[in-house]
This record gives sequence, C-alpha cells and structure tokens, in this order.
Amino acid sequence: MISVPPLSLAQWQSDLSAFALHGAADASARLLPHLKNSPVSAEAALAVHAACVHSALRSALAQRVPTVVALVGEAFFATMAESYARAHPPTAPQLSGWGEGLPVFIAAMPACAAYPWLADMAAFDLALDRVAWADPEDTGPALQLTPEMALVASPGLAVLRCRHAVDRLRDAVAEATSGNEAALAAELLEAAPRCYVFWCAEDAAVRCREINEALAEVLETLFLSYAALETVPEIPAERLAELAEALVALPAVRLVSTAS
Repeated sequence: MISVPPLSLAQWQSDLSAFALHGAADASARLLPHLKNSPVSAEAALAVHAACVHSALRSALAQRVPTVVALVGEAFFATMAESYARAHPPTAPQLSGWGEGLPVFIAAMPACAAYPWLADMAAFDLALDRVAWADPEDTGPALQLTPEMALVASPGLAVLRCRHAVDRLRDAVAEATSGNEAALAAELLEAAPRCYVFWCAEDAAVRCREINEALAEVLETLFLSYAALETVPEIPAERLAELAEALVALPAVRLVSTAS
C-alpha cells in the first residue's frame, strides 16, 4: 500500500478553500487520498462541501442586498454571487460585512450591462445594512462649535451618491412584492442623480433621507473626512447660514451641550 503523506492543517484549509471556491483540480488531487469513500464517495463529499460553501456565501450576500435579489431573481443572483465569491472570497470568518465590493463588481459585470441601476441599488442596500449594525448608544463624530456646544452626528452616519433614484426603486420593489406590480414603473430605472444620508436613530431604526449635493459635501467635510475635529473647517461665509439651517433641520445631526 502506498503511504500518503499527511497534510498540515494549513494545507487542508487552503486546499478545501481552493476547491470549494474555484474547483481547483490540484487541490482536489491532494485532498481525495485522505478522504474515505463511505457513506458517499470522496468526490461526492468534496462536491457537497463546495455546494454548502457557495450556499452559505450566497445567503449571506442576499441578506445584505435584498432589493438586488428581488430585482434580478434568485437564479441570476445565485450566478452573480458565485462569481463574486470566486473573485472576492471572504477574508474574515464573520460574513455580515462581506460584500462591500459588490457594487463595483456589478458595474464591471458584462451580464449586468443592461441594468445600469443595479450597482447603485447594491450600494444603497449595503449602506442600509451597515447602518443597521451601528450601535444607537454609540456617540457619533462630534464637532465642537463652542466650549459649551457641539454638533454631534448620529451613529452610522453615511453619505451615498447614486446615479439613479434607488430609494424610490426600493420602495417600488416592496410594493410589487406585496402585489402592486404596477409600482415598478419604467421611469424608475432612468438615470436621476441623487445624494442620500443614512443614520441610526435613537430608537435603533435605520433612517435615510435624500439631500442635496451641498449638504452631502458639508457632512463629509465635517464628520466623515476626519476622525476627530476640534475646529470648524473654513466654509465660505455666504454658505454658512444656508448650511447651518440645513444641518440643524437634519435629524442625523444634533446640537448637544458639553458644558460641565
């Protein structure tokens, strides 16, 4: 009997991953001699493992982009998810944050060329999912205006720019799923640039609102471009009043007293 050299744990993990994600023949050749043929063949066991891996990855991705799944259908999404997993396999054991590169992947995917709004929809779904993981008890980025007052962003604050009105498209998908298929009007798929702000409200609900480009830039400048701000960045005087009014009216940002 020919003795088969044992595989190290690292080699097992590497070969299982290579076969499951890419069907690598060399990985399979190293693994098969170490697998028993009972109750199923070693080849069948590897095939089942690969199918389970892709099923788990597809499910994790679908939970993050439910509107994308509803728009393209389960079969198309399964193919897309498998292609994405092969190109961008998870690098962490927790799958809740996997899939951040999906919008860029969709935009470059030839099969999605006929759906220019799909990448924006994926980005919108992912933004909602990220904010859903924010802790409402956390203190968001703060900008000290005076020794007594600070402007504080809500947890999970994020800004997203899209080329399509994906908030309306998402609402229409929800209506269509409930039986109102007429809600998915063709004009919803036309280009219509939008800016959105997302945040986690005090009741832990995920909020989203459409904003203009000027306010998007201010939010990014004040809260998203710096880890901690001690002074207000220089803003043209003619814009201060308008932007201050818009910020105060935005529930994602609030004034708090910092006086001791």
